[in-house]
Amino acid sequence: MDTTLSFAGQNNKWNTAEDVQAAAEAIRNHKDLRCLVLEANTLGVEAAKVMGDALAMHPEFERAHWKDLFTGRLKTEIPEALRHLFSGLIRAGAKLKELDLSDNALGPVGVEGMVDFMSSPVCYSLQELRLNNNGLGIKGGTMLAESLMRLVDNAKAAGTPLTLKVFIAGRNRLEKEGAKVYAKFFKAVGTLEEVAMPQNGIFHEGIAALADAFSTNNNLRVVNLNDNTFTPKGAQAMADKLPMMQNLEVINFGDCLIKTAGAKMIAKALTSGHKNLRELFLDSNEINIKGGLAIAEAMADKENLDKLMLDCNQFGEDGREMLISLLNDLVSPLKRGESVVIPVKCTAEEFCEQPTAARLLGLGNSGPSQLVEEAKRLAEGSEEALINFCLKILMRTGSIATSNNAEVQKAVNAATEQLAKAAFAAAQKSDSLSLATNSLLVHLGLIKCEDKKFKLEWDLKGCLIALATIVSSPLFPEQTKSTLQLFLSKPNPKIDVHNQEKHKLMVALFQ
Repeated sequence: MDTTLSFAGQNNKWNTAEDVQAAAEAIRNHKDLRCLVLEANTLGVEAAKVMGDALAMHPEFERAHWKDLFTGRLKTEIPEALRHLFSGLIRAGAKLKELDLSDNALGPVGVEGMVDFMSSPVCYSLQELRLNNNGLGIKGGTMLAESLMRLVDNAKAAGTPLTLKVFIAGRNRLEKEGAKVYAKFFKAVGTLEEVAMPQNGIFHEGIAALADAFSTNNNLRVVNLNDNTFTPKGAQAMADKLPMMQNLEVINFGDCLIKTAGAKMIAKALTSGHKNLRELFLDSNEINIKGGLAIAEAMADKENLDKLMLDCNQFGEDGREMLISLLNDLVSPLKRGESVVIPVKCTAEEFCEQPTAARLLGLGNSGPSQLVEEAKRLAEGSEEALINFCLKILMRTGSIATSNNAEVQKAVNAATEQLAKAAFAAAQKSDSLSLATNSLLVHLGLIKCEDKKFKLEWDLKGCLIALATIVSSPLFPEQTKSTLQLFLSKPNPKIDVHNQEKHKLMVALFQ
């Protein structure tokens, strides 16, 4: 039997008893009603009384998903409507597990309709409290926190201690004063697993109080304080307590003005332990490359890490390259199916000067055509030069094919195929297929180049991998394939060290 009744997204305007009659009947007649979803409707005082009476018939009720329920209501209506709904749950003797009132403009006035209920026996069993984007402010937040402190005391006195696991209160303008009040509540609870308080204007004094409270909740897994104002002082306070939070899986301190000094402190705190860490967000924090490298190095032994967000800091292009290189070195193939590659925006010219997987991804979906256009620019109208430049860029791009990142491999395949197509199209146009074939052999180190300044500046292993993927395409002329087979069958020290890749290319050529 379905234990959930949902009116979500119906845009009902429940003003009067008559308006809400059908919904109230559905609530009243629903057997084993454990969850009621009222999101994206609007509820007035008179209608709320009728709905509360219907809820009074359900002692089994556990989950109130009542976000975005008071759009267009006067602020004086909201507390009265809440009192009617909560009255129904109190009369029912319900044992509430989850309350979600997010996206309702409660403010301090709305909280007045909550304070008595939040410390009542209905909430002794509360496990999840979601109050995101309620405009509580310091006053409303303090009123609610004081009510929650009474809840802790009342539940303990009744022999059923509160075991709250999830507390969400983002976008509420709590500031440092509100943070301190909630820190006191968090310490009293001690059972929290997830706390999210983003965008609350909390300064370092409040961060310090929260850090201290978090350290007393041994099961804490998720902390989200995004878009508050740590500064290095707050970062230091948090870093001092992080070693006591060894069960953390997700840390979100993005956009918190941590700066380089703070990043180094956080890095030091996370270096040892924290084996469960899966996600770390430190984006938009004015961190320079020294701080970024410290964070990356701290992640070296985090075998469960899936996401490291360092975007929108102050690494600079060279710093990003250093960071990416370090991260790729740290990611063991035994720990990860594929390496971490963070795209670095660049031009085709910049890529050709210093080809990396990050830069290739940074070219975007138009990367292959950009590289062909770069070859044309360098060729200055010469078909012969176009062939050589296409194949040179193909080799530079192909050298990246050793990456075990699927997105990079896909980008390499697309780019090398497009470059080969352009090279052989130019050869056909100028009746110079032999020149194109010879150029390919030169770029693979299979024959000597007449130009003594020519050097093999790419990883031949990657080039062999890339060619094995595209040589079976019709764009490769049979004459070129036959010649390539012939030269690959001869001993060549530069190629033979990559025996496995050479074998795969030979197989592809014979197909």
